[in-house]
Parts: sequence; C-alpha cells; structure tokens
Amino acid sequence: MTDPPGIKSSLPPLYAGWLGEVLPGDIPAETKATCENCAMCEQAAPKTPQVIFFNPKTKCCTYLPELANYLVGRILLEPDTSTVPGRDKLEERIVKGIAVTPFGVVKPALYDLMYSQATDFFGKSEAMLCPYYIEEGGLCGVWKHRNSICATWYCKHNRGATGFIFWRTVQKLLGLVERNLAVWSILQLDLGPTALKRLFPLDLTSQPASTRPLLDANQLDGLKDEADYRRMWGKWYGREREFYQTAGHLVSRLSWRQVLEIGGADLQAMTTLTQEAYKTLVSEEIPPRLQAGPFRIIRTGSERHLVEAYSSYDPLSIPRPLMEALDYFDGRPTAEAVQAIYDEKDLNLTSSLVQKLADFQVLTPASPPEAEAD
Repeated sequence: MTDPPGIKSSLPPLYAGWLGEVLPGDIPAETKATCENCAMCEQAAPKTPQVIFFNPKTKCCTYLPELANYLVGRILLEPDTSTVPGRDKLEERIVKGIAVTPFGVVKPALYDLMYSQATDFFGKSEAMLCPYYIEEGGLCGVWKHRNSICATWYCKHNRGATGFIFWRTVQKLLGLVERNLAVWSILQLDLGPTALKRLFPLDLTSQPASTRPLLDANQLDGLKDEADYRRMWGKWYGREREFYQTAGHLVSRLSWRQVLEIGGADLQAMTTLTQEAYKTLVSEEIPPRLQAGPFRIIRTGSERHLVEAYSSYDPLSIPRPLMEALDYFDGRPTAEAVQAIYDEKDLNLTSSLVQKLADFQVLTPASPPEAEAD
C-alpha cells in the first residue's frame, strides 16, 4: 500500500493508507513539533524551573518502541535502506534474541522496569535513549515503519488539546491494530501448539502476582533463556527473520476493511471515535459558552504571561491585557463575553483567537445556567 494523496501527514505509509480509508480528508500537519530541529531543545530561550527542555542528545527519543511482527518485517524488507538507517540495530537485536518474540521485537524486561520506575527522565536521560535513534542528524532510524506511539506523539500541537485528543485517539486505534494484527499473523504462520501455549498461557497458579520475580538472572545479564526461546518460536525457531518478513508481506496486503474484520467490535468502536475526533480537529466551531480554565502561570513579564494548561510541553504566551480580560468568560454566551471585553477593555478578540484559547484549554466549555424554577 502507498501513502494516499488524501493524508497530508508524516504517518508511516502503511498507517497513512489505512487512515485514508477511515477519514474523509487530510490530517492537518503539526508544524510546531519539529523533529529535525527539536522545538523542545531551544536552549537559548529564557529558562525558569517551570519551563521544560529536552536534552539535545536525546530529544524525545528516551523510549524504546515495541515493534509488532509485521512492522519488523516491513523494516527488514524495505528496499530503500536509506529510509531505515536503524535497521542494523534491529538486526543486532534479532541475532541476540533478547525480547525477540513472535509478537514482535519488544522491550527487554530490564528496560521496561527502568522505564516504569524512573522519574523525570523523559527527554533527558541518555541511558534511556532508543537504540534506533540516529545520533548523526538526531532522527529516528525506523521512521518509515515506526509504531503507533512514535507515529502519533507530538510535544506540541497546532490546535493544543484539540490536536492532542485527536492524535491520542489515533494512537489507541493503531495500537489496537498492532495488537490484533500481531496475533493474526501468528495464527496465519502456524508456530505449533507448544508455542501457542507458551505465548498465550493460562494462569493456573494462585500465587499473588506481587511475589513473583520481575527479573531473573538471564534478563539482568541480557542473556536469553535458550530453552524458553526455542519453545516460544516453535516451528519457526531459527527462522525468525523469515517469520517477520512473511508477516510483513501478509499485513501489507490488507485493506482497512480486512483489518476491521480482524479487529472486530473493539476496533470498529475506535474507528468511530477517531472519525469523531477528526471532525473536531477540522472544525472551526467555538463553544457557545466559555469559562476560564485551570491553567497555571509559569512565567510573568511586563507585556506577556507564559501559561501552562493542557500540557507542560506546550505552554501558551498570552498578552497581559488579554489575561486581564479572561474573567469576562464566566459562562455567559461567548458572543456576549467578547462584546463586553470590546466595550469595557477596548480589546477586539477575533474568532480565531477565542478558538485558540479554547483549543489550549485556557478557556473551557461551560454549561448553560439551569432554567429558573417557576
């Protein structure tokens, strides 16, 4: 499948093709999130303890993505190796066999534990740097076939929370796709009953989960358990690359209709929610009533305030006169609030400005007052 003309985004081609069947039009580009010149690494900008910056050596790539079996296959099959400069790192992981499963190449248990227990490391810790990160140029080494989380995560959004909600919905949609198609590929390729029992175990023990060891010696030392590895791969043991490539071929031929059939009711529900989130993303409708949201001022100045509302990564700079007028949005009709600000503050708030304040949740929708009792 190829990237259709109806999807103007940086999604991986496979996912862009499917979303071209799901959505009625283009996905607006997120131009504020610039991976090639990281918007979160503006080290020359004025700093305060409340303003977050990323390490230029890591940017947001302090996360190890789990690549579903068919994504691994597409990376291995990619004819233009310049588009997947991180493929050699993936090949190394497959050879070592650590966290290399029929589901895909996933996070090693030690990395997963560190990620779940560490604090204040995201975008900062070089120890958590993704192995597919290309230091020269600072870009993703598997960009063309990256997973749902990496494909939909942005530090900043042109439409603030509205964009965030859309992309989070798309991530949940594609995350369901990845889980369903990984299992579907396993069933299509017949690992054998012993491997299936290993991959889909029945929990017959009454031992409390909290008493089970999180890591064993092999996992701590970065060594695979050869017997367990052989059992898990079944008939495909020793042919892991071929397994992934075959999964890549199988999934690449699927239409969205076929993906929906495989995913069932859950995926159909997420498809509907994604379509609704898209309608909101491209809509210019302003809530009929607004009120000041629970934002936080993180930097003050003589002329502007920097406020954090929906995201600590995406603060909004607001002129002082506008900040002083936000209290006019008190649940009354939006048009009345705008008119009152014009009459009493001599400020002319355009529809696009009000929409931006609502998008960033500086202003939030307000319910109409209850009708007075007779």
